[in-house]
Amino acid sequence: MRRSASESVSLWLISLFSAVGLATAFDLVLRTIADKTDSHAFDSCAINSVINCATTAHSRYAYFWGVPVALYGLLFFEAALVIGIVLLCGYRCSRWQLWGISLLTVAGVLFSYRLLFYSYFGIGALCPYCLVMDFSITVVLIAWFVYIKKAYPRVPQAQPTPK
Repeated sequence: MRRSASESVSLWLISLFSAVGLATAFDLVLRTIADKTDSHAFDSCAINSVINCATTAHSRYAYFWGVPVALYGLLFFEAALVIGIVLLCGYRCSRWQLWGISLLTVAGVLFSYRLLFYSYFGIGALCPYCLVMDFSITVVLIAWFVYIKKAYPRVPQAQPTPK
């Protein structure tokens, strides 16, 4: 079955922005590890007092259940990239897979926006890496739901004929 242009564009956007988010999260994970031994690991993205990675990386919101938040982003974007590539190769999802991927994507966006809220209003600083990941996850969410709408259209139920 041939897919429409909007389906292909959606899958390419999912794959592209998942790769961007994955690279950004990977760099942030490496910086988090390096920060344990080098206190200047985040200095390169400290532009001013508001755009400052070090401030956000050293806050209590940088860890969730003892795990660096960037690692959750790394896992999410890795999964999204694999899903995008598999769908580009022609795989068709079942209904429960669509629901699962949709829930994963919405949960990722909500978690990301929650961290963005805490970053701006709780810490008072924004991390450029985090902003790139917030934008990337937003594009992935929108592209995913456009893909679902185009690739899996609803079939109207047949109405019983009156007797």
